[in-house]
Amino acid sequence: MTAGAGRGRLETLERPGWLPETEWPFRVQAVSVDGCRLHLVDEGAGPVLLLVHAGMWSFVWRDLIAGLSRELRCVAVDFPGSGLTQAPDDYPIGIGPNALLLEGVVDRLGLTDLTLVAHDLGGLTGLAMAAPRRSPWRSATWSATGPGSGESTTAPTATPRPAGCWGWRSSTA
Repeated sequence: MTAGAGRGRLETLERPGWLPETEWPFRVQAVSVDGCRLHLVDEGAGPVLLLVHAGMWSFVWRDLIAGLSRELRCVAVDFPGSGLTQAPDDYPIGIGPNALLLEGVVDRLGLTDLTLVAHDLGGLTGLAMAAPRRSPWRSATWSATGPGSGESTTAPTATPRPAGCWGWRSSTA
């Protein structure tokens, strides 16, 4: 087990042979929450960007993380049954249970003053987790979230960054 400043206790995992470092240049690590060992990405330093996409895995965020982790702390979680996180046999996969696990990750890692970026079903998971909580949130962006909307709702303002990356600054600080 290793611990980083403000990063809770993270377990270093063995990199799967099918996952080359050229495609996944991040540490392979996990955090345990409510009996589930969740693979997560926790890269960079600075203001926290929590990336949530349920139904897929953190691999979908890899280019964004690679570009933004130079200025931001990027955190993305693989929920049970996706990516590098196995679902326990009795785990009730769904938005509610995933929201509780996400809340546990935020608490275990001590994430505060964070920006939530959520896509697709991750938006519903992020909203279910964020709605009752006030203190850790700076701003949020939902993309292609909601029943059939296909539209984005954005709280922070986007500003162009070098090399085609996009960064977010809170408009609600």
